Amino acid sequence: SCLILASPVGVPEPPPDGWNFRRRGVPPILFKVVSGLWDNHYTPQSLVKFAGPIGRMAVSWFVHRRFGHTGGFDFDILAQYIYHLNAGPGTGHEALTRVLAPVALARSPLSPRLILNLQVPSLFLYGQIDWMDESAGRNISTQLQ
Repeated sequence: SCLILASPVGVPEPPPDGWNFRRRGVPPILFKVVSGLWDNHYTPQSLVKFAGPIGRMAVSWFVHRRFGHTGGFDFDILAQYIYHLNAGPGTGHEALTRVLAPVALARSPLSPRLILNLQVPSLFLYGQIDWMDESAGRNISTQLQ
C-alpha cells in the first residue's frame, strides 16, 4: 500500500517573511478585507452560496474566463457542476478557513508532522502546472530517504 498525496495543500512551512502582499501588487486594504472575511470563515464558495442566482452567473463567468481558451468542452455544464457543489448545504469549503490561513498557507503545516510520523511508502503527486509548490514535497521526500 502507498499514501498518495495529490497536489497536497498545507504541506510547506510559511515563508519567513510571511506572504508579502505588497510585492505581489495586492492593495493593503483589499488584503485586510479578504483576510478578515476569511478569518470569519467566508470563502469565495460561501459567497457563491449566499449570492443565489447571482452566484450562478459569477461561477459561469469565472469558468468561461478561466477555462474558455482550452476549448473542446461544454463549460456551461462545468459551471453548473461547480455551482451546485458549492451552493448546497455543508460543502467542503467550510473546512478551508480552518485548515488554511488567508493566502493558502497552512495554519498548522503538515511538513514537520510528515517528517516525524510518516511510516508508509508515499508519493507526492503534482501536475505540470500546479497551484501547490512542489518543493515542499521534494524536501520531505529527501528528508525521509
